[in-house]
Amino acid sequence: MEVLAEDLHFNIVTPLTPTHYSTNDNHRPDILDIALMKGVALKLSCIETLQCLNADHRPVLMSRTVVKNSSRIVPANSDRKEQPRDVSELIRAKNAALCRAVKYPTCENRCHTRALQRKMEARMEEVRTEN
Repeated sequence: MEVLAEDLHFNIVTPLTPTHYSTNDNHRPDILDIALMKGVALKLSCIETLQCLNADHRPVLMSRTVVKNSSRIVPANSDRKEQPRDVSELIRAKNAALCRAVKYPTCENRCHTRALQRKMEARMEEVRTEN
């Protein structure tokens, strides 16, 4: 599920405390409830396990705040030029390599990531000088 969520650019959100307490003393409490979210900014405090029930499964409350009167004005269209397709692909490849290097910190992964970073920086510099 982690790989799928990463491929689709979703965030996996879980409460900080267990949501399931087994009746078997040999089993540890565990988190059964998760949420997949995309493009949502959350504070960790907005996800809370409710301790009010005596069942083996505790419900989870997820609260959000909607800002209706924001002072931020978002322009309808931007005057920025879209970056070339090869630059977008380089950035995507560099980000994937960076995630891989963080998850599996081998020398090969770090070297590959650094090479992609240098290649991307050089290509970005070319794009800037063209404009």
